[in-house]
Amino acid sequence: SSTATTATYTNSQAVTSVTTGSSATLYAVWKANTHTITLNANDSSLGNVAGGGTFNYGTDQSFYALPNAGNVFKNWIDSDGTTYTANPLTITVSKDLTITAVFASGASDIAAVYATYGGEVRVTGSDLTETADNIVCIAVPYFGYEFTGWIDSVGNNLGTEMSIRLTKEQVLGKVITANFVKKEQNINDDLNNTE
Repeated sequence: SSTATTATYTNSQAVTSVTTGSSATLYAVWKANTHTITLNANDSSLGNVAGGGTFNYGTDQSFYALPNAGNVFKNWIDSDGTTYTANPLTITVSKDLTITAVFASGASDIAAVYATYGGEVRVTGSDLTETADNIVCIAVPYFGYEFTGWIDSVGNNLGTEMSIRLTKEQVLGKVITANFVKKEQNINDDLNNTE
């Protein structure tokens, strides 16, 4: 009878536990290459961030900027100096990175629109000026989620249409949120009904 022994070797290390005339089975043990995404807010009294952590290389991850009532999200800036305007921000993880959400106090001349987890918002005409007095917000649910409606930071329900046109009076000084919920799954098992 033979006795099995185990030994651990690092990459490129010489195998020393095998004697002449015997054999050994070696197994490569792989570990995912991970990177840490650190999220910050430029001022935590204006808003918070969510979604940071350690993730596998090559995975798509989403990060959320959540302005406090009466404040607005302006953009993200990462430790490489790249800026992003999407919220939530989805990136493919390829290295360690620090990303800061830039918030501003009040919403005097821009519209603050964001989505809860489960979808995203697309906005056209987000700079409200004398000639552009409304914006169009479009809610885009992710797979497995459904859009449930728009609400502003003072509690007004603005509608349940996925595309909504809002006036300057409806958005200035407020944060507009698109709400999404996970869809209920109805699973039909037809396997037992076959003959």
